[in-house]
Amino acid sequence: MSLLHPHFSDRQNRNRAFTLIELLTLVAVLGILICLAVAALGNVRALSHMTKCAANLRQIGVAGMVFIEEHNGMFSSSRLYNSIRNPDEPGLREYFADDAEHPVFTCPALARYGVAHTYTLALVATNNTKPGNRALVYRNRVEYPSRTAWMLDGTWMDNSPSRSWFSSYMIPADSDLARLVYPHKNKENVLFVDGHVELLDKEALKDRNAQIWSGFSR
Repeated sequence: MSLLHPHFSDRQNRNRAFTLIELLTLVAVLGILICLAVAALGNVRALSHMTKCAANLRQIGVAGMVFIEEHNGMFSSSRLYNSIRNPDEPGLREYFADDAEHPVFTCPALARYGVAHTYTLALVATNNTKPGNRALVYRNRVEYPSRTAWMLDGTWMDNSPSRSWFSSYMIPADSDLARLVYPHKNKENVLFVDGHVELLDKEALKDRNAQIWSGFSR
């Protein structure tokens, strides 16, 4: 004969049911918190990549300024990883431990592409004369250094699985602008000829005839 009150078993079952509801609620809340944490972690990683990329561009800009001072005001070529002693396309390699694959040449947000050089130079701010006459060659020919692009996150040349790379320079033609990758939440880090870096969206870069690409007022 049971000594339990006849309603005790019912109350126990109701308590168990309530505990199960609490457990399911807790699981749902934990799921939401995990999703929020993952999203926050992604945002932190993106911000870290954007900040590191901007720092890379500033370092390259400082090295580029030193090169200009040491070469009578002339820009380096767009092949930054070349030696400064290269007679045709001098680069900035010696300023970065003489390492052609120094991490400074890679935007961390673009490391997934598997190439060491991810930055593209605006042709106007180089001494590259072979592609045409857009290169100004000398810094003092840039009328508006603070509004003229020097280099930025790159233009991806996706020709085939075995022949894909970030172009070292852009003219820019419309095809160049279409290949910009915008890795920082659909924005680009841009180093200007005066040495400062800005985060710009597609609207600021879409006009191939704009001052930012020419160095002159329109």
